[in-house]
Amino acid sequence: MHVAKLLFGFFKARKTGILAFNDGFDDLIVYLFKGCPVLYVRGLYDQDDFAQYLSRFGLIAAEELEKFRKKAEQEKTTALRLLLNQRVVDEAMVRRLAERYYEVNLLGLFSWRRGEYRFYEKSGLPGFEGEADPLRTLRRIIDGIRQRYHAGMIETRLEKRAQTPLKIQADPPIPLDELLLTDDERQIAAWIGEGATLAEIIEKSALKPNDARALVFALLTLESAKFESKGKTRRIQAEMPAPAGSILNRLFRQAEASVERIQRQVQSEEATKRQLIKDLGAERVDLQEIFPDEGPESPAPPADDATAELRRRLQQKIQELQNTVAALETVAAGKKLTAPEEKPLTKKEQSLADLLNASIDAAETTRQPRATIVTREEAEPEEFAPLESAPDAVTGGAENSAAERPLSSAPFEESEAAESPAAEEWSTAEEPPAAEEWSSAEEPPAADEWSTAEEPPAEAESVAPAVADEPAFADLPDLPEPEAEAAPEFSENDPPVQLFQMAVALLDQEEWERAYRALTIALEHGYDTPEATVYQGWAFYNAFPNEPDRFIQAATLVQEGIDQNPAKATGYVVLGKMYFAERDRSMAELYFVKALEVDHDCREAKEYIRRIYQER
Repeated sequence: MHVAKLLFGFFKARKTGILAFNDGFDDLIVYLFKGCPVLYVRGLYDQDDFAQYLSRFGLIAAEELEKFRKKAEQEKTTALRLLLNQRVVDEAMVRRLAERYYEVNLLGLFSWRRGEYRFYEKSGLPGFEGEADPLRTLRRIIDGIRQRYHAGMIETRLEKRAQTPLKIQADPPIPLDELLLTDDERQIAAWIGEGATLAEIIEKSALKPNDARALVFALLTLESAKFESKGKTRRIQAEMPAPAGSILNRLFRQAEASVERIQRQVQSEEATKRQLIKDLGAERVDLQEIFPDEGPESPAPPADDATAELRRRLQQKIQELQNTVAALETVAAGKKLTAPEEKPLTKKEQSLADLLNASIDAAETTRQPRATIVTREEAEPEEFAPLESAPDAVTGGAENSAAERPLSSAPFEESEAAESPAAEEWSTAEEPPAAEEWSSAEEPPAADEWSTAEEPPAEAESVAPAVADEPAFADLPDLPEPEAEAAPEFSENDPPVQLFQMAVALLDQEEWERAYRALTIALEHGYDTPEATVYQGWAFYNAFPNEPDRFIQAATLVQEGIDQNPAKATGYVVLGKMYFAERDRSMAELYFVKALEVDHDCREAKEYIRRIYQER
């Protein structure tokens, strides 16, 4: 991330606090007031490197400065304050050197290429009596980009859009006629307003190519100009080649890949559904051959109603089979039925009766207490259809059995049929074939159909006593209600590692106060790790919503954890979540991007960045 982008992010967020940079060798501190860098004399005088800066200009010898340092440690103050109090150095000269030191360091900040940055947010700068200067801040950003030009940070971001027309933003943070000072700068702004491309501006401008390129980059960074859109959708723009190493473009590509994967999955599911409907249509043809309709053939249903028609036909045939089973139950109970002579069984019906008799004989041999019919879980989805009249069939169907045609198959022995497992299985089945397989977007099952609901329809109430009286269910104990997972308990005598683990579990359960207490005890007992300090800040932020300056206190704890190990993304993610909770999307984005720079696979940071982009 270019430091200009970082500074402009703090400018937009109007943040007040301390911004510290480290390149692995030196620390550079910038004081922000309402998003603008300011000369904070009180803070600058407390910096030891500023006292060293004074010795380079001959205000005080290095040996004498070292003596004052040791004395300041004893009096718990700083060497420069001792020098000022004892009038060893001239205060006016120190103030002039402080202004010089501030300007040089602020300009040198734009040479920062790698390392870490930390931000300590404050409610104010004690003793600061100045005011924020937005115009001067943005002008310093422009000058810093131009004077500390870096091809790798600028050209790689602009080379892919060199032929894309530019235009002026509708609402820039500062009007360009105030922000731009020279005629050459204003001429470039005029060309941008006319829709010129970057290549055309570099060719026509009196400025050097790198200077013109840097000025355009600065205007783009400060959201005063932007590239002209060609009316393409965001998806097409995301597919454009992006500069290597660009964090945000890589995030766009990953999000695009996720969308494409979901689209492929939906298309696969739709293809499977179409194939299922096609297979069911073929099965309907087979059923028409096995169970021909009586009477004149009805006209073929429309193509879009094929599924509903097949469903109705299957229900009708299943109802006929269930009525036949009800008749067999009546025979097994000792009520012999005599078939009317004028309606003998057809060959197909006789074959069906023989098949049922063979099933009963096999069940008598195995003596299985439960139903052996194929259940919904054991069958393929297309083997069953919704059963709207299932409750009447399951109850035994006394009314149906009297109305349906009785069978004249081989007689059963009453003593054997009375205990026929098959009859018992068919009469006490807990559930008919479920209608869930037909619950598609084309036609959901009716509300009174059996599905996976916990309570069956009112017609099936007569089945419940029979099922409850079965030996297979009589001995089953009442299952206890599932209880919520209890929060882990801890005490001050627990090992620090165990306290930290319990605190993490409490954070997952949003037990914020207990988690904060466990982490505090663990830290007091010597478990001083970056994760513990970061999580302590996160727990404090959520546990005490009414605490004054709770955000600053929590952010300070999290920043301490980051300082212990800047190579871990956890602290940056937590800070981003805190800013996100404060509805400060600009700062949250900065920290989530920083987390991805540390850990490219940080899913939580990617998810939050996606949410921020969706809100825009």
